[in-house]
Amino acid sequence: MNTGLINDVKLEGRPADKYYKVFTLIILLLVPLLALRPLFDNDTYTLLNIGKYIMAHGFPSTDPFTIHEGLSYIIEQWLTAVIFYILYGSMGKAALYIMAIAIYYATGFVIYLTSMKISGGNKPVSTAVTVISVAFLSLFIVLRPQLFSVLLFILEIYILEAYIQSRKNIILACLPLISLLLINLQSALWIFFFLLYIP
Repeated sequence: MNTGLINDVKLEGRPADKYYKVFTLIILLLVPLLALRPLFDNDTYTLLNIGKYIMAHGFPSTDPFTIHEGLSYIIEQWLTAVIFYILYGSMGKAALYIMAIAIYYATGFVIYLTSMKISGGNKPVSTAVTVISVAFLSLFIVLRPQLFSVLLFILEIYILEAYIQSRKNIILACLPLISLLLINLQSALWIFFFLLYIP
């Protein structure tokens, strides 16, 4: 049945499934750009040091890294620091590069799924939105907690959209887990979990 929607459109006689192949190709082409950019910066090395300290001594209550003796300290990115340190300790920088690219791909995939859900399965539009989004995100792929936070926020939107369409309460059971991960990976951005949830 032809509803006249763009979902039913076939451009130049090709099915919309071809757009997914184009999306995949563009994403693959963007990955080498990540390799040309420095993913490490001063914050990455600070996080590695914090992860090393936590693994050796536990959570500090005062900052052990500055000249300010007794400075009260709360590590709001402790889980990110520990993950980075464990990966770095296993394979060095290569492990962190692999993780960054894997999270980049996962983020692109969740953006695509979310776009498909919002657009009612419109593959051309979803592919275009995803390609534009991941091209923009490739500029911000750095080994910092935001790497995890962006993925979790998009996953939250996907879960909320899935709930809106199905009205199955069980879907919402994933939200506390996302909230818990955000608190431990980058607690400074935890408030955005609620800002996305309210609408």
